[in-house]
Amino acid sequence: MGPPDIADNAELDRHLLRRLPEVLRYLQKRSVWAVLLGLAVISTLLDVISFGLMGVLIGIFVAGLEVSVFFEITRSTAQGARDLDAPDFLSIFESIIQPIILVVVAALPMIISGYWATSEFLSGSLPNQAWPPGPLVLFVVGVLTFPLLLTIAAIEQSVLPILNPMVWGRSLWQLGTNYLVAAAGFYALWVVEAFLFVDLAAGIEDLPIFGISVLAALVIYVPRVLRYRLLGALCEPFLAKSIEDSVAIPIDEKPEANYDDSLERLEELESGTMSSRAILRMAN
Repeated sequence: MGPPDIADNAELDRHLLRRLPEVLRYLQKRSVWAVLLGLAVISTLLDVISFGLMGVLIGIFVAGLEVSVFFEITRSTAQGARDLDAPDFLSIFESIIQPIILVVVAALPMIISGYWATSEFLSGSLPNQAWPPGPLVLFVVGVLTFPLLLTIAAIEQSVLPILNPMVWGRSLWQLGTNYLVAAAGFYALWVVEAFLFVDLAAGIEDLPIFGISVLAALVIYVPRVLRYRLLGALCEPFLAKSIEDSVAIPIDEKPEANYDDSLERLEELESGTMSSRAILRMAN
């Protein structure tokens, strides 16, 4: 017995390329559009009243809220969920600040490389304007690992695994070529999102119509939903099966005890208190 609304992945194809149509079908779910509509309305309303220092604080709040929702897409998809439920609001730190911190940490190699390169250029220590080799290598590593680190951030909800190269290596080894497919799709969708953002932002700049702004936000959210859904689908064949096994009820001489123990583990999983190490452990 597994968690409710969890897909049966006993025969789930581990080849991500063949599961891409399922990623796209996620947009057919009413629950997905309901959550996105709520997010678009909230973000648009808050954007209307944002100004000055209050605008900065509101921008941080909206960014954290969006990351929480999209992390939930990755996490629930990896666990085999068919639909999307809005994440519970736990506290300002856990639901708003922490998700932003996790994204920043996931992007840390690229951030450090940019700072390093800028320092080299400003110091005048470079003989020409070529990108210095150290920051360049670090930037390439950051770009290649960012989808992975973002996935770890969404599933683990902790900084330490993101900074652990051993977790990177083990995950890459187990994901294999599926990671290349996921990374390519991730960045392709990012480019689509960037084009949509620029075009729609320019198109509605002089149209102070609330409904149009909400619609524009929904359109921009579509490629982002697919990006995070893709990251979850990358881990689903490994993670969802591990979860099913972790809450399975073995048959022995004390079925009631086993049932209570399994329900306790299921409650821990749904509340987010189960050890993330057990969640990230992938089946061979």
